[in-house]
Order: sequence, then structure tokens, then C-alpha cells
Amino acid sequence: MEHVTDSVKKILLAGVGAAALTAEKAHKLTDEFVKKGESIVKDGRSSNEELKRDVKSKVKAKVKDTLHLDDDYSDEESVEQILKNLKPEERKILRETMEKIEKEEAEADYKEVKDPETGSEAEKADSEDKKASKEEEQKA
Repeated sequence: MEHVTDSVKKILLAGVGAAALTAEKAHKLTDEFVKKGESIVKDGRSSNEELKRDVKSKVKAKVKDTLHLDDDYSDEESVEQILKNLKPEERKILRETMEKIEKEEAEADYKEVKDPETGSEAEKADSEDKKASKEEEQKA
């Protein structure tokens, strides 16, 4: 009988030891996973920033090359030079696009200011503005 008791006692102690060892290993693995994850995120951020810089410089170089701009122009001078190099049709398209953007911004501002009590009247006025915009576009 004593032999059976010792065997049961050993089995129980082995189970407790296995559970403790598993907990230790799980804790170590968790720490390793966290460190590896932090490392990957850090490397990803630096790679992303480097990629952004590379793309920005390549785009800027391509624009300068395409528009035949010199390196000694500032950004404002570059914009001015670009505008001077535009053909009349391109200027017209640019003007129309700018007007469209300004109208959209104005409409967005108008909607933000709308009074809840007079919302229906404001919506009616907004639809009238859109109708007028469409008529102007059709005339152009």
C-alpha cells in the first residue's frame, strides 16, 4: 500500500512541477515575443520614414526635371515658375479646379454652421446654391 501512496505522491508532485515549469517558460516566451514585437515596430517606423524621404525626393526631382526647374528655386519660386510654364488650357483647368475646391470648402463651412432649429431652411438654401453652381458649370 505504501508503494501505491508513493507513486501517487510522485505523480502529483510531477504534475505540480510541470505546471510550474510551464508557467516559467510561458513567461520567458511572452517576454521574448514582446521584445521581438517592439523591435519589429521600431524597424518598421524607421523604414517607413526612410521610404517617405526617398519617395519625396524622387517625386521632387521628377517634377523639377519634367518642368525644367533649376535646383536653386525655393518652393514658392518653383510654384511661380510652374504656373508661368502652364499653357492657357492648363491654366483654365487649374482655375476651374480651384473654384470647385473653394466652393466645396464653403459648402462644408456652411453645413457646419447650420442652426438645428432652421436646418430645413438652410438645407433648402444649400440645394439652391448647388443648383446655381451646376448652372454656372453648364455655361462654362
